[in-house]
Order: sequence, then structure tokens, then C-alpha cells
Amino acid sequence: MFNEFANMVPAALEWSGCITALIGSALLAMGNTRLAGYGFCLFLASNGFWIAFAMLIGSNGMLVMQLGFTLTSCLGIYRWLFAGRAMKAEAMLQQAASR
Repeated sequence: MFNEFANMVPAALEWSGCITALIGSALLAMGNTRLAGYGFCLFLASNGFWIAFAMLIGSNGMLVMQLGFTLTSCLGIYRWLFAGRAMKAEAMLQQAASR
């Protein structure tokens, strides 16, 4: 029983990483800035699945690649959550100052 479960884990990680990455990339491709942040969140989840998969199968190249992609996902989420709001606040301040 345990052996059957252990054999299913790599496939579950692989497909979870694949599906979350595809949905995340679709959200980014839509060009909607509100949805882009959710795309990066899905990419981050995908990175986690792929990192676990790479460690499980011993793929060092995939592991390093996904660690790098994790940094870009975190940057995208940071820009979505904080940089966008800071830019909006600055624009509002500039608009108020010009009145």
C-alpha cells in the first residue's frame, strides 16, 4: 500500500507543477495587471511543486532552474503587492500637489 502511494508522489508533483504553471502563464498572458499577481502566485506554487519533484528524482539542473524561477516569482509578487501600490500613492500625491 505504501509503495503504491510512494509511486504516485512524483507524478502528482509533476502534474501539479505543470497545471499551476500553465494557469499562471495564462493569467500573465492576458495582460490584465490585476490578474498578473495571481499568475505569479500560481508560478510560486508551481516552483514549489517542481522543486520537490526535482529533489525527489535527483535532477540538480531542474532544482537550480526552479530556485531561480522562485526568485522571479517572488519579485513579481512583491511588485504586484507593494511596488504597484507605492506607484499609485506617488501618482496621487503628485496629482494633489499640482492642484
